[in-house]
Amino acid sequence: MEVKDKIIHTAEGLFLQYGIRSVTMDDIAKELGISKKTIYQYFNDKEEVVCVVTRDHLSLEKAEIESVVYGSENAIEVIQGISRCMRRNVQNMNPSLLFDLKKYHHKAYKIYEEWKQNDLVQLIEKTLKRGMEEGLFREDINPSVLAIARIEQTQMGMDPQVFPRGEFDLVDVQYQLFNLFMHGILSDKGRAVLSKYEKLFLEK
Repeated sequence: MEVKDKIIHTAEGLFLQYGIRSVTMDDIAKELGISKKTIYQYFNDKEEVVCVVTRDHLSLEKAEIESVVYGSENAIEVIQGISRCMRRNVQNMNPSLLFDLKKYHHKAYKIYEEWKQNDLVQLIEKTLKRGMEEGLFREDINPSVLAIARIEQTQMGMDPQVFPRGEFDLVDVQYQLFNLFMHGILSDKGRAVLSKYEKLFLEK
């Protein structure tokens, strides 16, 4: 692994564990066993590190989600698979990470917002339309509205101010929200299919 890649990988691990604000360039250098000067040979400042880490992380997450979309039998399996990917990617994330990104790193947060709107929302909207064509989802739903609602619902389930980690189990919260969403959009045919995938939702 090249030095730049090691810096990115190490920074990502520290950000996920401790949040972004509390991690300094000194911390990254110390974790790698190199000088801070070496990091500055590859990055101008911490903001650039955060932007690169954000872009790389989201690129991998997009690839993971796309593999679910194009490798699933039907739209229900896709929605379940996307929800499981998102849960797996955030369950070990420091609760302050998105807050830090939004408040202190505007360029990186813009990267996240563009990914959410241009990639994730579109993928879910496309899946909802697919489910309608398959007869699994109700004919009267609005895919554009519900794609956004599903993303915001998932993010709400990860918000420690809404669901404190000491009081709520993250997996159960996401499972409850997933069921609420799915049962609101399913047709009679879809409800008959759902039980097969509800069990898979709890798998890692």
